[in-house]
Amino acid sequence: MRNNVNPELSSELGDLAGRVVVALADFKTTYPKEPEFLTYLSEEWDIRKLAQKLPENYLQLAVKSLERYDREVSAHLSEFPIQQIHCDMHGANLICDDEFKNIVGLIDFSDSKHTLRIIEAAICLGYIMMFSKDPVE
Repeated sequence: MRNNVNPELSSELGDLAGRVVVALADFKTTYPKEPEFLTYLSEEWDIRKLAQKLPENYLQLAVKSLERYDREVSAHLSEFPIQQIHCDMHGANLICDDEFKNIVGLIDFSDSKHTLRIIEAAICLGYIMMFSKDPVE
């Protein structure tokens, strides 16, 4: 089992994320109507504090991105579709063929959340970037 996603699988991971989102679109849950992303992100992640730990060459980009998020995205969060998502799609949760060239399955739905659908793509991209030589490039 690998935690990282090699570059050859990155596109396939994005495709899988899209298929999983479609498959979970009609998943019925007992969660409240309020999406979990508000408490999930605020309890476990304080992105502004984490950004301060970045090297200086990335810190300015992170600050600009957070400011843009505040200006352009946060006011529109209620307009984004909400549904159940996997929320933890990374290499250790992928079942691959023997050569690690094809994704054949997905495991571990324990982090699954009822939240903004777009977060699935963001999480996948985050894991791909985490194991890139230069994640900003």
